Amino acid sequence: MPPKSIAPPLPDFEDEATLYSLSSEFFEAAIVLFNTSPTRMGCSLVTYYLAGHAAELMLKSLLFKHGDSIEILAKRYGHDLKLLVRRARLKGLPITVSTKYIQILAGAYTRKRTEYRRKHPLRLPPLDLLLEEIKLLQSHVFDNVAEL
Repeated sequence: MPPKSIAPPLPDFEDEATLYSLSSEFFEAAIVLFNTSPTRMGCSLVTYYLAGHAAELMLKSLLFKHGDSIEILAKRYGHDLKLLVRRARLKGLPITVSTKYIQILAGAYTRKRTEYRRKHPLRLPPLDLLLEEIKLLQSHVFDNVAEL
């Protein structure tokens, strides 16, 4: 039996860099699922969840960098993508960084409809356009998080 690998210790704090790093992991997982043949694996709802969580953490990383505490981000904004986008705009997220598809996803994501299968119709954006938009958001957030 091969030896078990030991996971590196997790940080016992959150900051803009750890939020950004975690968002990138969720985003990369969404990309992997998106690029997997649907006949091999039908995971579109999971892919939407991963993309939504990546966008949430990216926005929280940006907001943390601009002064919002983890407690505020968790309690006041929670998983509400629309509120997070609105707050990020107030904190300087330029209008040139589109959030159109993230906000379409917000209705399903915020109400946890991407986590549980229900018999409710979902309004979801085209997955390819959502992922492209999140990639652009990721680039903008990276530029801001990397600033000293």
